[in-house]
Amino acid sequence: MQVESPQYHHRRPRGIGGTKRVETGQAQNALLLHQKCHTRVESNRLEAYKSGWLVAQNADPGDVPVRLWSGWFVLDSLGGSVESVGEINDIT
Repeated sequence: MQVESPQYHHRRPRGIGGTKRVETGQAQNALLLHQKCHTRVESNRLEAYKSGWLVAQNADPGDVPVRLWSGWFVLDSLGGSVESVGEINDIT
């Protein structure tokens, strides 16, 4: 049985040429996804923004809740999370 390696997904994409924003390289901007899930995120952008799997360029990923299997959470720069009381209403 072949084990699929997780892929590092940037919630707020780095953009062409990278970025100078510190939080882009921090834990709150990262999700580890299997290839099938990563493909789903990249192929269904509206769902990804509504679920916090993608974050707008003008947003701080640490301020945007993300939907995980066990509910909604806000991620922090140290790799921790706090349960969020609500979902995302504005994706712009």
